Amino acid sequence: MPRSVSLAPARMGKASMADASLPPTFVARFHDEAAVRRMQYRRLGQTEMIVSKIAFGSGPIGGMFGNVEDSITQIVEVALRNGINFIDTAYWYGHARSESILGKSITSALTFRGDSCPHLIKQ
Repeated sequence: MPRSVSLAPARMGKASMADASLPPTFVARFHDEAAVRRMQYRRLGQTEMIVSKIAFGSGPIGGMFGNVEDSITQIVEVALRNGINFIDTAYWYGHARSESILGKSITSALTFRGDSCPHLIKQ
């Protein structure tokens, strides 16, 4: 069964947002504010998580189309900087290979500059 990982905080409310037009996952020193403002977000089911309407599908990272490991960190960083905070992943995408590569890429994209970053919520 696919697992989706959101970079959204577990709780959400207008009081938790400095600017209601930005998602609770927005980090000023990391995100492209103009791109994040253009991204559309919605509540995930009956949870309080706010996720981007566009998800990052990680199936191809598992090797469906060859080795993409060299370029995936840059691709993930662009997606995150532009406001995507919903990532679809599953063990079956390369027998956990995509999850492993994705985890390294997210860590690299969010931490190599020492930025404050959102935490991962596993479902």
